[in-house]
Amino acid sequence: MDVLRKTPLHDVHRQLGAKLIDFGGWDMPVSYPAGTIKEHKAVREAVGLFDVSHMGEVYLRGPKAREVVAKLTTNAVESAPNGKAVYTLLCHPHGGVVDDCIFYKRADDDFMVIVNASNTAKDIEWFLDHASVLLLENTGPRLWRLTRVTHDTLGPRALLLSKDEKKLYVADGDVERGNVCQLFEYTVTAGREVAHGKPLITFQAVDRGIEGMCLDSDGNIIACAGWKKSGVGPMLYVISPSGTIIESHPAPADMPMRCAFGDAGLGSLYVTAGDGVLYRAKNTGRKGLSR
Repeated sequence: MDVLRKTPLHDVHRQLGAKLIDFGGWDMPVSYPAGTIKEHKAVREAVGLFDVSHMGEVYLRGPKAREVVAKLTTNAVESAPNGKAVYTLLCHPHGGVVDDCIFYKRADDDFMVIVNASNTAKDIEWFLDHASVLLLENTGPRLWRLTRVTHDTLGPRALLLSKDEKKLYVADGDVERGNVCQLFEYTVTAGREVAHGKPLITFQAVDRGIEGMCLDSDGNIIACAGWKKSGVGPMLYVISPSGTIIESHPAPADMPMRCAFGDAGLGSLYVTAGDGVLYRAKNTGRKGLSR
């Protein structure tokens, strides 16, 4: 049985005789001995207090935070005066609500978002799945800092750090949405800031770009890319850190998706594809592939 988490006011709730229930994994009050009617009158005639310390906190910060917030929310959150809060919705592009939340505008480059406790993980995943690369840092209990680190991406498909963690490789673009697919290189500073990216590879307009990447023992990028629908077809590429395609091999199935080495010696490369089959590469992927 999972242990319920407690807010800083948990002991106060108990002292007041609250009836506590499981609310999104938190031990929260649902009623007090005075009864609902007296609580209602107190709120109407004086003031009511609600313990919100169980709710999730996310920070959106950066030079283009205002632009990102305008894209993410249904209300004009970005236009609110500094220090104001706006209730709004996070919505799927195709319709439907991800969650309702409150955005606090601290400055044009600094927003705090309060999300529902039970949806915190889902909301963070939705932020991360948006069309930019975001740095997510856990800064304390229930507190996450989310910082946008790329401002020139259209739809990141895969991320990879170099062996020395000084370079961030980003596969960007979605050919099905009309984007040209590219492989970008970003410099990562000691403070985890990311400098403006430069394209290493630009695919043809009809090519499905890179979907998955991993590093080999030499620091080269192994990349899954392409499809049978158009372009050069489904391929596995070996790409140098500077962006030169060293080797290219036909993938064993259409739409290769992800790749990873399965042992410490990097002797076996595993690849997933659109057919749902897991493939194993012989000789680190350079001598053909077999299931």
